[in-house]
Amino acid sequence: TVGVQSENILRPGMYVDVAIILKTIEDATLVPKRALVFENEQTYVYRLKDDDTVERLAITPILADTLNIQPDAHIQPGDTIVVAGQTGLKNGAAVQVLQTDSPALAGQAE
Repeated sequence: TVGVQSENILRPGMYVDVAIILKTIEDATLVPKRALVFENEQTYVYRLKDDDTVERLAITPILADTLNIQPDAHIQPGDTIVVAGQTGLKNGAAVQVLQTDSPALAGQAE
């Protein structure tokens, strides 16, 4: 039972969605969920290499929130991860970076 202090907005019998933070990990590397590619029961991301090709990495999400996952390995803070158009990519494909913004970079938890 949860006590709610409101102005009769939530009434008995009504439902509510909640998110409970069970664990906080300092300095966790995060990858946007929109970067994930699912194929044959495996999860992948594409990481940009120095020669403007992509490397397909099999990852296992350890933890997740509504926008990001923490991958098991392979991804380092500052890596550029493809977040748009990745479903048609193949390992080693040449790409042209149109925009780089912080959500496309693997980052540290804040």
